[in-house]
Amino acid sequence: MNPFLYYLGRSLQIVGLAIITYVVFKFFQPVGMEFLLYYSIAGVAMFYGGTLLLEKNQ
Repeated sequence: MNPFLYYLGRSLQIVGLAIITYVVFKFFQPVGMEFLLYYSIAGVAMFYGGTLLLEKNQ
């Protein structure tokens, strides 16, 4: 496994998880639904992209 791709995949997973955590905290504050939707999609896409990258390189 290429170390660069491994750390890139892990980084994408961590950033995606951080974005989803941020959205969960923002859910309890007065923000628009568009914000929650767009950031949720971005976080899930990053996390899933990192997971696919890690599975591809095993």
